[in-house]
Amino acid sequence: MALALKTDGKSNRVYAVVGDGECQEGSVWEAVMSAAAFSLDNLTVIIDSNRIQKMDFIEKIMGADNLGAQFESFGWDVKTCDGHDAASLKSAFTGKWNGGKPRCLVARTVKGKGLSLMENNPAWHWRMPNKRELKVFCSELGITQDELDAAKGGC
Repeated sequence: MALALKTDGKSNRVYAVVGDGECQEGSVWEAVMSAAAFSLDNLTVIIDSNRIQKMDFIEKIMGADNLGAQFESFGWDVKTCDGHDAASLKSAFTGKWNGGKPRCLVARTVKGKGLSLMENNPAWHWRMPNKRELKVFCSELGITQDELDAAKGGC
């Protein structure tokens, strides 16, 4: 999309959100290399960097957490921020970026942040809560049974 927009002379921006576990796939790196080669400065990739992929923590599956340095080595402009802090995200998006390069924002996050049973637990990448866990989550989030019942039809 970014290449087509640039080819057509349009000024639109393209944003893609990827997970750090997803960045262990070769197709991601083919796209990263291509974006830099075509100077797609209209492309911003936001990495949800929670250090977890489907099976476990990323460092246990495919190595260390150095995505910012890896994107930079491919010719991208990279910033890192706290992905849970709106002010940090806004500052990163609105701050100065180096022109002529695709952009990468590494947003450091914690999977399940604030939920005692879920926080930083790889199992929650793919599973749903059982009834007991759901009650704990609702309590921790301040969700009433009436609100949960009302949401069942719409969620």
